[in-house]
Amino acid sequence: MRISIIGCGAIGSAIARAIDKKIIPAKLAGIYDLDSSKINKLYSHLKTKPTISKNLWDAMKSCDLVVECASQNAVKEIFKLSCNLKKDIFVLTVGALIVHPEILKKAKKYGFKIYFPSGAIVGLDGINALNIEKNKIKSVTLTTTKPPKSLGFNPSSAVGRQISSSINHCDFEKSELSSEASFCRCKFSSVNLIN
Repeated sequence: MRISIIGCGAIGSAIARAIDKKIIPAKLAGIYDLDSSKINKLYSHLKTKPTISKNLWDAMKSCDLVVECASQNAVKEIFKLSCNLKKDIFVLTVGALIVHPEILKKAKKYGFKIYFPSGAIVGLDGINALNIEKNKIKSVTLTTTKPPKSLGFNPSSAVGRQISSSINHCDFEKSELSSEASFCRCKFSSVNLIN
């Protein structure tokens, strides 16, 4: 099976390394990320060099399965291309399937499959989806290995200012597992999540 990975962050890189070490019996056909530094970092750690794809279409055209490790927006874009290319998708950003339930319905119509981890613990996208549906979340404690920037901690952005203003406390700690990853524990007093 030929796999292309979309998103070369922590999860995408771990999957790529597992394929490279033959833990996952597949061939890594391509890797793609909007951040070229993540692609280059991952590429440099792989023994068997996959194609560095120029865009989503390029990554998807040469594989049997697309593994999404990026974002809700990426899920939507990958889905659109899969309608034309008839490529099966493994979606790790499962919250996108809650926010966009039409994706699952249309996949059957267009003749491809969507896989997702059944035991996944919901992340920010799932919290966001639950808050949209129920609007009852009052407080959240979050522990993640995502970089602060991906959580909206960019004071120059409107979303970053809104998220930052609702934080009571936030600690960043180095991971015992990796010098590259850091844990972020944040206690939010109120949650106003924006898509």
